[in-house]
Amino acid sequence: MAAAVAQTNAPATRALSLQDCLAEALQHNFDVRVERFEPVKSQISLSAAYAGYDPTSTFPAATPTTCPDYVSPYSTNPVPATVSDENSFNSDLGGLLPWGLHYDFSGGISESYGSQAGSPFDNSRGSMGLTTLKQPLLKNFGLIKRD
Repeated sequence: MAAAVAQTNAPATRALSLQDCLAEALQHNFDVRVERFEPVKSQISLSAAYAGYDPTSTFPAATPTTCPDYVSPYSTNPVPATVSDENSFNSDLGGLLPWGLHYDFSGGISESYGSQAGSPFDNSRGSMGLTTLKQPLLKNFGLIKRD
């Protein structure tokens, strides 16, 4: 029995440089693995914080058509009383700036054409302007946050 105890199998040794030893330790350290994701999480959080300052826009368009007025078949004037067509396009751009300024720009164009009582007409219009510009002057003025 003493001979069996004396014949223990020693584990094989492996030579590691200091760099290999540190790389092996860091590979199996879960805290270090988790910390590798912190810069990515910080970038996502920063992008989400700036998302509140992205402008919003709308671009509705409309094309209503007015049908001809009813004309009696016994009328002496076979031309319909009114025929018209109108096209319009409006746009709006608004948002919030980091210092609290709310802005809203809007504009639009429209065109109407047709005939009324036999005479043709064509009207075109356009507009553009600053609808809203609001800046709170004393926002958070004099407030001291204490923990």
